[in-house]
Amino acid sequence: MELIHDTKTGKLTLYVLDGKARNSVMIKDAPKIELKTEAGAKQIAVKATDAKDGKASQFEASDDALRTPTLKGKISLVYSCKRSNNHRGQKDITRTTGACQ
Repeated sequence: MELIHDTKTGKLTLYVLDGKARNSVMIKDAPKIELKTEAGAKQIAVKATDAKDGKASQFEASDDALRTPTLKGKISLVYSCKRSNNHRGQKDITRTTGACQ
């Protein structure tokens, strides 16, 4: 997963990529973002921006809580019922997967 974080607008763009970060991977369910804020945990709404046939590989989230340069929390996603822990250290967000169903 690649993340683009725009602190001025409070927008986070997420690109779901394959293991070599070369090709997009279409997934059915939008990733879930949970930030750790001073006020406690906060769920951030995520929407698909390139949906096709009920799947997408690009998503966006906008929220005032995303205006800070350092984010703490997690992004969860499931694709093909395979788990992915892709840690690149970007923006101090730990990316983990949700449970396969």
